[in-house]
Amino acid sequence: MFNFHNSNITPIEFWKWFYRHENEYYNLSGNIEARFKSLAKKLARVHPDLTFEFSNELINGKREFTVSADGFKDAFPYVINLVGNSGLDERRWNLVDFKQRSGLSNVEHANVILKPENLYF
Repeated sequence: MFNFHNSNITPIEFWKWFYRHENEYYNLSGNIEARFKSLAKKLARVHPDLTFEFSNELINGKREFTVSADGFKDAFPYVINLVGNSGLDERRWNLVDFKQRSGLSNVEHANVILKPENLYF
């Protein structure tokens, strides 16, 4: 038997759902924990490794919405496809594909200090 609750959805289907709830996410209103849980479930139906973040504050009137693959390379094309098909109002949203590097600090472990400027990948 086919289970519709676990079926995959397309980026277009995801965005149709998101548009219906866009104001709640833009304003971070209502029961935000439940809203984020609902968003995580919808993203998982696009691909199970997709994650998201929202900026706490509006930046020049825009809410930042980041969609990421949580480091899972197989999910990279899904992030690119999802973000590329959004059509979000650019006056309200800054949609970002992949979590961006943030300020790094020293890492200390077992009397060893690793400085970001000394690490290369």
